[in-house]
Amino acid sequence: MRRLWRHSRPGGRTSFSKTRVAAGLLAFFLTFVLVVGVLVYTAPEHSSLDTPFNDLRSVSVLEMPDRAVRIVQAGAPTRQDELIQESLKAVSILARPGILPYTVSALARQFPDRLEAILGAAMDLQPDLVLVYAQSCIIQQPSRAEQISYVLGKKSPWNASAIAKILSAGTPDSDAIIRGLQKGIPEYHPQDHLFDADHQATVPSPSADTPPASPVGCDQQAQ
Repeated sequence: MRRLWRHSRPGGRTSFSKTRVAAGLLAFFLTFVLVVGVLVYTAPEHSSLDTPFNDLRSVSVLEMPDRAVRIVQAGAPTRQDELIQESLKAVSILARPGILPYTVSALARQFPDRLEAILGAAMDLQPDLVLVYAQSCIIQQPSRAEQISYVLGKKSPWNASAIAKILSAGTPDSDAIIRGLQKGIPEYHPQDHLFDADHQATVPSPSADTPPASPVGCDQQAQ
């Protein structure tokens, strides 16, 4: 019996060792799964490669307005303002300024509740296109004249009269235009000319002899 016990003992040790190895492998696997889960859960929502700039860089200039709309649509509602700003900034860097109003128009058409973010970002990037923005947005959202005039008037008060002229061509609601301008420019009064454009860079005129706020200059900028 003693000799049999001695012969069976090595087998028992081997079985115990296998059990310990299996338990160790199982523990390692569970730990690995837990660590991966924590890393995935705590990872940023968007990687450094998944940005509006890189997305817009992958398409042609003519596709940028539509792609910008898709970028904002794909984002969470809480990030829409941020994505709008990043998309417009990317367009201004990647393409000529002429494509920016088309992008503003496309975003205004799809996101009327984000007009302030859209126009605010556009004005920060290309303020000289203020009247083009006015025309682009009033065509897409004629019922939002007050909001459009508010943002543009606040950002470019010296162009208030020209902004009102452009917006009035897209909507009969002149009261909404005046309310928006007065909200953005508390001292604005439609009957005076204190807020006619006097910055050549904002409302270009054909020659130095032409008054900056002349109807001809405004019409040319709007076109």
